[in-house]
Amino acid sequence: MSSHHGLGFEGGTTVEFSQVRRGDEKAGMLRLQISADYFALDRISTGFVLGLTAYDGTYLTAGARLGAAFDVIPAVSSVWPKISYLISPVGGGALLRIFQAYVPIVWHALPHFFFGLGPAFERMDAGDWDATASGLLFTLGGYWKN
Repeated sequence: MSSHHGLGFEGGTTVEFSQVRRGDEKAGMLRLQISADYFALDRISTGFVLGLTAYDGTYLTAGARLGAAFDVIPAVSSVWPKISYLISPVGGGALLRIFQAYVPIVWHALPHFFFGLGPAFERMDAGDWDATASGLLFTLGGYWKN
C-alpha cells in the first residue's frame, strides 16, 4: 500500500499556512501547490512543484524537490521529509528564491491515496530583502507504481 517501495509516481496538492518574519515585521502567508514526485530509487523521490503564494501580493512559484520516505507503521503511515528549491518572479525583474524543508507524517488511508500533515520551514531571498517562514503544510495525494 505504501508508494515508496520501488518505482512509482506520486501526485498531490499541498496547502501551507505560515507566518513570515521579515526583519521586525510578521505577516501571514498562504501557499497552494500541485506536485509530482517519482520514486526511481527505493524510498528516494525527486519531483517538481508548481504553486501560488499569497504574501505581500500573489506570486507564481515553481521548483524542484528531493525526498526520502520512511515507514512509521508499514502500509499505514510513513514520514516523508522533503527539501525544495522554488523560484518566483516578484516584479521589477527581481526573482524570489525559496528554500523549503517539509516533514509530513503521511497516512495511507486507502490503496493509492494518502494525506499528511507536518511542519514546514522556509528561507526566502529576493536580493534586496530576505525572510524566514514557519508553519504547517497539509498534503493530499495519490500514487501509482509498478
